[in-house]
Amino acid sequence: MKPEEALSYYNIEGAVEKIAPFGLGHINDTYLVQLENQDLLLQRINTSIFKNTKALEHNLKLVFDTASDLFPSHFKTNHGNYHLQEHNEVWRLQKLITNSDAPAFVDGTKTAFQIGLGFGQFTHKLIEIDANQAQEAIPEFLNLGLRIEKFEDVVYSNPLNRNAIADELIQKALGYRWIKRHFMNLIKKGLPERVCHNDTKSTNILLDKSSGKFLKVIDLDTIGPGHVMFDFGDMIRSMATHAEEDSRDTLNSKLRPELIEANRKGYLEACGSVLTDQEIESLNFGTLYMTYFTGVRMLTDYLEGDIYYRIEQADDNLVRARNQFYVLDLLSAYFNFNNG
Repeated sequence: MKPEEALSYYNIEGAVEKIAPFGLGHINDTYLVQLENQDLLLQRINTSIFKNTKALEHNLKLVFDTASDLFPSHFKTNHGNYHLQEHNEVWRLQKLITNSDAPAFVDGTKTAFQIGLGFGQFTHKLIEIDANQAQEAIPEFLNLGLRIEKFEDVVYSNPLNRNAIADELIQKALGYRWIKRHFMNLIKKGLPERVCHNDTKSTNILLDKSSGKFLKVIDLDTIGPGHVMFDFGDMIRSMATHAEEDSRDTLNSKLRPELIEANRKGYLEACGSVLTDQEIESLNFGTLYMTYFTGVRMLTDYLEGDIYYRIEQADDNLVRARNQFYVLDLLSAYFNFNNG
């Protein structure tokens, strides 16, 4: 289905002047829709990744009913749903927030603080929702145990004979398996489950271009049950060093503790009053969990043929995985975690 046809199912006013690809996302296809009176973002959902489209719709309704002010306005179709499902495709339409920026690179403590503040507001405003009310659009999305099992299976089968190329990272990934054991101990001690964003990298939040202040939380596909250490951990993972996720020069990049502390300050300023002591204590470990989790996913994807993350060069996912494990080493030392 072409974007023009998808738009026809939505209740929008104004003539369409232009439709063009927008953004650099790895998963969904996004288009900028320019109307005579406003600009919109139209997304075609990647249903090979987000197979449970009913969960996407359910979760959007759940969080919009609770805290709609946190997110850009979404349009409903002529059938009254946020998601259009036609011709085996799924689409979604929302307003474009003008004068906003989703920072791919966090350049200072002010920005880090505002990102923490924004995702902290997400945690605070959704804290009263029973996590069981949220659904997983990707089943077991942040289940590290299953990710490790898949990784070990792919290493064992070596389907594309890439093990030798990635051997150093494979050994590092195996050496960090203690992170799973540490997490399971937290669960046994009663770490609460919450409604989480589950993908809180810096590009999933909008800041005002002029003031730098938090505006909106975006990219809501991964909303579901989780633990607050996941959301805090992914924020830190995405800004821990000067290098971007795809950088081929990460190994010359140093940890930025001032950004880590600014982000933590903003996050706790927004939601610290509603978190348990255990949750607050788990935040630092969450940075290791999410960085390791992401590294394992990227390395597994490389080994089995780049099925999940889009690539431009054959070794993109190997580079991404190497960057994650480099950051993991830095964070492990910074927070003084030594094999648990």
